[in-house]
Parts: sequence; C-alpha cells; structure tokens
Amino acid sequence: PALQWSKSEGELRLVTLRLEDLADLQNPNAVVVKVSFAGVCGSDLHVLDGQLETSEKLILGHEFSGVVAFVGKNVRHVRVGDKVVVDPNEGCHRCGYCWCGRINHCQHGSLKATIGLVRNGGMAGYCVVPDTVVHHLPEGLPLAAAAL
Repeated sequence: PALQWSKSEGELRLVTLRLEDLADLQNPNAVVVKVSFAGVCGSDLHVLDGQLETSEKLILGHEFSGVVAFVGKNVRHVRVGDKVVVDPNEGCHRCGYCWCGRINHCQHGSLKATIGLVRNGGMAGYCVVPDTVVHHLPEGLPLAAAAL
C-alpha cells in the first residue's frame, strides 16, 4: 500500500501499486528501499492544503528510512540488507552549491526533483530512488530515529 496524493482531485488515497509502476527497475543506478518508517513533515501538510506544487499523482514522504531490497548493476556503496536513510534532495552534482555540499540549493535539481514532493516518496511499502541519495545508517541508530 502507498499514500498517494491526487493534485487534480485534491485527495489523498491509500492505493496498491506494483513496484514496477513506481520507477524503472532497469535503471543501473536504482536502489529499492523497503520502507520501515516515514515521517510526516510540514511540507506534506502544505501539499495537502495546496501551498506546494506537486506532480499530478504523487506518493508522499520525503523523510524515511528502511532496508535496501534491490540495487541496480552500477550501485556499489550499498547492498541488499543495508539499513539506510534517503536524502530527498538530488542535485546536479556540477554546480557550486553541489560542490560545496549545499545540494538543497541546487538550481538544477533540489526542489525540482525532490523525492516525496516531485518524485514518488517513502509513504509506501517500497520506494525506488537514485543511488546518490541513499546513505548508510550509523551503527546503533534506530530506523525510526533515522526517518526524522
């Protein structure tokens, strides 16, 4: 099950989607995260009241953690079974903001590609994300705490 926002209907629904419907699993840089915990953020509430622009059909959730369930053939830094957290912001990795670690200010990515606001997010059983936004949890950090 997934929590999906429909912009045109102004409605939040619990839907069942196949993993294949969420993203291209043939992408060699894809990571599938089996979501353990997802937080509700003020940004999610702004989506519901129309203050934040989203894509037409969107699975919410940009604060989440889980366990890696699948990795594309080019992914090297995480493996199936690793506990991870996802940074919802993906930058271009070429501009000055990205180079100095301020990806959330990237003019080419960031809010134009945010997981859970523009691309499908973690309020679902599984979420498909690019490998560049997946990070190992420090030893001893619970998955529940990592979602915040």
